[in-house]
Amino acid sequence: MLTSSPSPVFTALKEFLKGKFQILELVPHGSSSFHKTYKVITSEGDYFVKANSGNHTKSMFSTEAKGLRLLKSTKSIGVPDVIDCGSQSGFNFLVLEFIHPGKRISEYHERLGEQLAKLHLHRAGEFGLDHHNYIGTIPQQNTPSESGANFMITQRYEPLLKNGVQKGVVPESLQRQFELLFNKLDILLPNEPASLIHGDLWNGNCITGPDGKAWLIDPAIHYGYRESDLAMMKLFGGFDASCYLAYLNAYELEPGWKERISLFQIYPLLVHLNLFGTGYLPALRDAINEYL
Repeated sequence: MLTSSPSPVFTALKEFLKGKFQILELVPHGSSSFHKTYKVITSEGDYFVKANSGNHTKSMFSTEAKGLRLLKSTKSIGVPDVIDCGSQSGFNFLVLEFIHPGKRISEYHERLGEQLAKLHLHRAGEFGLDHHNYIGTIPQQNTPSESGANFMITQRYEPLLKNGVQKGVVPESLQRQFELLFNKLDILLPNEPASLIHGDLWNGNCITGPDGKAWLIDPAIHYGYRESDLAMMKLFGGFDASCYLAYLNAYELEPGWKERISLFQIYPLLVHLNLFGTGYLPALRDAINEYL
């Protein structure tokens, strides 16, 4: 039933969804460092809602919706449906299918490896995307480039180095390390076309769906190096060795991929340095130094 004292976000969401559903209850659900998240119980079933009043979150939610729809279109792995996205009464909303978790199938990690390989088989002639998006709350530039090295330097590293300098978390010594890395990057990267990747694939963005298989949420998609997804999975853990083995059996990586794991962890470590501070600086320095 309706709460006797509706909160401002409840009132705004009720108006936003007017004509679609009758909202019965709004319940805080899950955790997010950046947004309020809710389970919305309606006359038509349950939905998941992200809400925020910040001006920048309007574009964050709209690009997330685009990313989810693109992932969904590949039919490679479970992805929640986008129900609606927009603004009402000073709040921005992203309304998604609510994923009721099932019991994991016994081959959960093996199937995940195969599903990721199927996703990564969607390739493009250029690195990037037809729109910019976000990783966490950080704007992520995606201007297309035929050169993977140029894309990584100009669309990934340089914007975050500039942002980090402004925030006071990127010292001059780290900038010099990156300059040395830039000179070698072209020969360090694998020679293969860009694949459609999730872009922010830590274990918190991989949930169990009603079918007991892995479903993906919170993407930072673009066409990039598929080793980026795998390296981020290894960076924060939570995935069995069987997942990587199944991936390799389905879609073999270029020779030397084990030696490039740290290389592809540099970007997520730089993201975390910008988001959460200098606690990530030692790990970032160590990763870069492996290639200098």
